[in-house]
Amino acid sequence: MDLKYSYQYFRLTDEQVNQLKNSDDADSLCQLGCWYVFTVPTDDYVDRAADCFRKAIEEGSVEAKLHLANMYRLGDFGYVDMKEYKRLRNEAMSAGYQPAAMRYCSDIAYGVGFVPNLDAAIAEVQKWMVRFDNPDPRWFDLLGWMYYTKEDGDSFEKSNRLFQKAIEKGYIDSYIGLEDVPDSYEKGRAAGCADCCLLIAYDLEKRYLDLFSDTAKAVEDFSNDDDKRAFLKANADDRAGLEKEITALFDEAVKMGSVAVYYELGCMYREGKFGHKVNNKKAWDNFKRGSELGSPLCFTMMSLMAEEGSAPNDCGKDDARLLRLKALRYGDEEQLSAVIKDYLNGDLEEYAEEIVQNYVPIYESLNDESPDETDEDDDDYEDDDGRWDAWA
Repeated sequence: MDLKYSYQYFRLTDEQVNQLKNSDDADSLCQLGCWYVFTVPTDDYVDRAADCFRKAIEEGSVEAKLHLANMYRLGDFGYVDMKEYKRLRNEAMSAGYQPAAMRYCSDIAYGVGFVPNLDAAIAEVQKWMVRFDNPDPRWFDLLGWMYYTKEDGDSFEKSNRLFQKAIEKGYIDSYIGLEDVPDSYEKGRAAGCADCCLLIAYDLEKRYLDLFSDTAKAVEDFSNDDDKRAFLKANADDRAGLEKEITALFDEAVKMGSVAVYYELGCMYREGKFGHKVNNKKAWDNFKRGSELGSPLCFTMMSLMAEEGSAPNDCGKDDARLLRLKALRYGDEEQLSAVIKDYLNGDLEEYAEEIVQNYVPIYESLNDESPDETDEDDDDYEDDDGRWDAWA
């Protein structure tokens, strides 16, 4: 089976999964490990996935090295081992495995084992791309997001051209980068890009919020009660229609394999949006499912619920601190200051080595001072929406 992208694993039939389980070649073992990682809750997949990847490596799979490396990077074994992550990533990269080289370039930009340096990352991507006669389309997508993030000169036009090139070469997730190109999200949705459903839903949500503004204005402007009632009835009908459309798009995104949709569903139930009542259990369950699939923002929302006492279980402040650390591991940079503060306050002691080695240097480079010299309320670290991992 040609399984290159994570969303494809959500669409495997039971028969296809059983076929992988009954095969012992390197590709099948690697794909089975990915199936465990991408579709099975965290508590259940780690040992089985790692076992598949290690067996695949023994059979000569370079791809499995990168997948196993990412498990060490993200702390799937209960701890982060950056030394093992870099060793496996570099071995895969030295063997010419393009996604490993992409991961390396992304690490430079994102600050995984490096001080973040976007210009250096762009230069490194360009060096790597010329080495291949047929570069993987994800190179164009990764470079597109880097230029998109620069926000200077003609970087936006460059990013659009790169996203379009990636799409031409078959990488449909690049549709999400074409925000100002007419019908790009609908085209992406038709091509199978799950997160395009979310972007269409965001546009509908803007219309939905505008209807509330219109309602408030109408109450003031209408002098005739019959006209006012007719307007409010039409407005309410429009809102109800949009609520159904938005919820249907979320459902479609789930079926197509979106991870980001669980954050949206969690927020919907947490805030009581789009005609749904507040339901903290449903909110937590969606955030938990998203976290199991690698969503940093879902870890962040779980930490907020644990901190404020709205988590529907015994989660408390200690759990909130660990969830913040996990959110940072998975890419929510806004948690950097909070994790450093937790550490300085004497919490997260068992993760002290990870924090000192991986996060304190980044914090110092961004704030131009050591953490203990920083004002307690300083929280200026900007978020990049976790988009550096979008290509993985």
